[in-house]
Amino acid sequence: MKRFLLPLLAALALPTAVNAMNSIDRSVAKIVWKDIQKLQTSAQTFADMSDYEAACRWEGKAIKKIESNFEDLQELLPSVDMFAFRKASIDAERAMCDAARLDN
Repeated sequence: MKRFLLPLLAALALPTAVNAMNSIDRSVAKIVWKDIQKLQTSAQTFADMSDYEAACRWEGKAIKKIESNFEDLQELLPSVDMFAFRKASIDAERAMCDAARLDN
């Protein structure tokens, strides 16, 4: 009886744990996505004020969040090409950092 009970309990508990984890990952990804959008908005605001050093720094923070949450963001936003989004962010950061170097 014990031989069958443990696998049965594990089989019942595992899908619940996986679903809870997926729900947590999804919630975290939603928060991270909002953070990324705020960071990029701040970076653009700094760039508009010609403070390219700050713009470069804020865009860099957004890129780190994109990279560390890449898979979860892909699942959360299947209509967004996260590879293209990351590349566009890197290109924007490069332009802001180059402008900051020219200012100095």
